[in-house]
Amino acid sequence: MKTFSLLCNMAWKNIKRNKRRTVLSGGALFLVSFVICFWMAMEYGSMDDMKFNIVHHQFGTIRVRNPEYTKNERINPLSLNIEDTSSVIEQLLQVEGVTQVEPVISSGIAVYKDGETTISPVLGINLQTHYLLRDKDNQLVAGNFEDLYLNPKKVIVTDRFAKNKGLDAGDKFTFMVRTANNGTNASTVTIGAIVHLSNGDYSGDYIFMDFLELSRILRMNGNASELQVFTEDWENNSLTEAVLSRLQANDDLKGLEMTPWLKGTAFASMIQFADLIYFVCALIFFMLASTVIFNSTMMSVMERKKEIGSLLSLGMTPRSVQLLFLLETIFVSAIAAILGTLLGALVVNITGTHGINLANSAYEVMEGFSLKMMLYPHLSLGKYFEFGFTGFAVAVIACIIPSRMALKVEPSEALRNEN
Repeated sequence: MKTFSLLCNMAWKNIKRNKRRTVLSGGALFLVSFVICFWMAMEYGSMDDMKFNIVHHQFGTIRVRNPEYTKNERINPLSLNIEDTSSVIEQLLQVEGVTQVEPVISSGIAVYKDGETTISPVLGINLQTHYLLRDKDNQLVAGNFEDLYLNPKKVIVTDRFAKNKGLDAGDKFTFMVRTANNGTNASTVTIGAIVHLSNGDYSGDYIFMDFLELSRILRMNGNASELQVFTEDWENNSLTEAVLSRLQANDDLKGLEMTPWLKGTAFASMIQFADLIYFVCALIFFMLASTVIFNSTMMSVMERKKEIGSLLSLGMTPRSVQLLFLLETIFVSAIAAILGTLLGALVVNITGTHGINLANSAYEVMEGFSLKMMLYPHLSLGKYFEFGFTGFAVAVIACIIPSRMALKVEPSEALRNEN
């Protein structure tokens, strides 16, 4: 124990003796630790946003459909809707664990304006309760929501739709649709509000209408194309499976397709392997940073042969000399990894509180990923420890080989060295 304590004191003094090399060795790991923490916080923030948006904006915890609709989804068969939707919603809400059910109709409309006709997507939803319109990062550009819920002829449009069509809040426009019975129908509506939605997938020419009004226009008799079922804790997969089992066991819901979000989205496999992918990426960067410490330790051994010879002549064993160099690396790596991780945590906390606005960036054109334009980076305490310890461990392991060079030093030869 005394020998180890002595070696620790010597290692600490050696670190302070050559400040330039210490700063160079630790600086690389410090910088990478900081970058990894912030970068991974952004990645995990994006991933969590994707999961939240997929569930709350597009799918629900469990999606309920007519199974024939899914088979023919490519042609959007409005006739294959959920019959007697209102009764089905009542049945779903009676199932233990179900907290909310949102009816949805998705279609396309031909908008007539100034002699031109353009196609725009339309969503029929509950304008008052659907999560898509209640996100805290949505921005009201013009108009208001005060009487929107009382007048089904008023719609919400995105700012891009309003800009492309040259419309403003209070303006009217006419559109035509293909109905569920393959006929056509037209309607004139008033823009009640113009919004900029945080979800980049809905930054296009979207129109949002009252679900029952759109169902009437499409001749769907008050029915929906799908129902988005929400549970008490959407991240609890065990709860989701339990609720799904109850739904499937309900005789009144027989014949309906019920799909949990993890099995019904293209990103499920990617989300499940995200932790492994991120860890491998972090490991690669830490290995690159460790090359600096590797080279620094190797140069230190080569330049301090005379010192090594003196220590060996005084009775110190080669293994103790090797441990001395390892302790120097351990101290530098531990300090650098801790400081880098702490700085990363500080920056993540600040940006996670205020958010990072990704509008007008490459993220804005990445449709189909359910990314929000306001990103809130965050990392769990366990992830900070994981990345900090990984950086420290990789640096120490990388220095085992150069430190072993001390075992090959002959005392008599080293003392004759003139370095």
